[in-house]
Amino acid sequence: MKSEKGLSLQELIQQLCERVGSQEGAAKAEELKADPRFQKLIEALLEGGERSDVEREARDKGTRGQGDKETRRQGDPLPISLSPHPPIPPSPPRRLAVFYSPEHEGHISDEYPVEAPQRVEAILSTLRQKRLLDEPSCTLQVASPATTEDLTTVHRQAYVDFVRRYAAKGGGGLSRNTYVARGSWEAALGAAGCALAAGEALRQGYDFAWALTRPAGHHAGPDFHGGFCLFNNAAILAHRLREEGKVMVLNWDVHASNGTKRIFYGDPQVLTVSLHQDPTHFFPREGFAEEIGAGAGKGYSVNVPLPPGSGDERYLAAFAAIVEPIFRQFAPDWLIVECGFDAHHQDPLGGQKLTSQGYYQMAERLLGLRPTGIVFTLEGGYNVNTIGPLASTLVCALLGEANSFPDELPREAMGRGDALSYSLVKGMKGVGEKRSPGGVSLEKVIQEVRQALRGHWQLLV
Repeated sequence: MKSEKGLSLQELIQQLCERVGSQEGAAKAEELKADPRFQKLIEALLEGGERSDVEREARDKGTRGQGDKETRRQGDPLPISLSPHPPIPPSPPRRLAVFYSPEHEGHISDEYPVEAPQRVEAILSTLRQKRLLDEPSCTLQVASPATTEDLTTVHRQAYVDFVRRYAAKGGGGLSRNTYVARGSWEAALGAAGCALAAGEALRQGYDFAWALTRPAGHHAGPDFHGGFCLFNNAAILAHRLREEGKVMVLNWDVHASNGTKRIFYGDPQVLTVSLHQDPTHFFPREGFAEEIGAGAGKGYSVNVPLPPGSGDERYLAAFAAIVEPIFRQFAPDWLIVECGFDAHHQDPLGGQKLTSQGYYQMAERLLGLRPTGIVFTLEGGYNVNTIGPLASTLVCALLGEANSFPDELPREAMGRGDALSYSLVKGMKGVGEKRSPGGVSLEKVIQEVRQALRGHWQLLV
């Protein structure tokens, strides 16, 4: 059959394809729509991909092959048979469980105002305000407390008993940066419980879990405290998970994760990686590149001491040069991130210059390595004006949303401290003075880390 203008269906479709987007193409499309053979073709496709009335009749008579030949004799091409494709389902929404313990409020001291309950309260307030705690994507849950036996999996019994008895007697200062209050024992059990509950949430199908652990933990070792930390929450969870596979603990707090490092220093089942400010003149005075582990754990402690004043670009460069290649080679079954926000440029105790976008991009790069199955524990971050918005930045990155707190590095932060950084420090001004990067370059730091790990990981040297 020919159309009124003498064109076969094949010729009409060919001309239409050649003139897509033109007025002539539109006219050809209207002509094609009016052709009864085209309508039959569409009906056949909708019914299951048959090519013509001839083929459908041949199918009914059990002579599909003859019908196929007849169609070809008419001069029309064999139309494309479109197999029905199921619609592509949308990506399932990511699910994040956030855990906290009300007992953290009992860990408080007027002598240590920078480490106060307002830190967690500011995070929860911001997440609620920005409607990031709306189910089903993100849920807030109260964690059950850990047990004394949970603490002693990574801490010595004598040290655990000391903290418990000291709190029962009313507590007091342990050092210039760590204290125990009457409610600290219950708060510590609650914090460890948050970490354990976060690990369990992954087993229950959550993509991510964040434990708002307070007091924090990454400076606490087998028998010592420090840096506002009493017990090591991330290490307690890592010890439990190591029975089920390899565990990687990544620290991006501004301070080196010395407690976690020491707990697993000889353990090849737990890889600790820490991005932190150069500890030469900075707490905790350890976390240098040459600290790579001991015995069977040699090579499984990775420390990247970044120059003071490092910002987004340097952190992301170190992430790409060290963290990513080691992650791929180790291939952990579990990933725990010790998440501190004190490398932010407005933090009173840190000397780095990360912006919220830096944290957002680090989280994105992490998701590029492991799209789901990550536990975060809260570590440092002492500016209550920024810790909540920075927490929302992390949540947005995990849920695949745009950064809700895009901030920029102020010019004055390049040469001197930002006054807002010290709003809660009360006399500690200068501890985290923001300086332009000086001394050892990032390139030299990366080279030192690679040299220290030579023979353990395949890194460019």
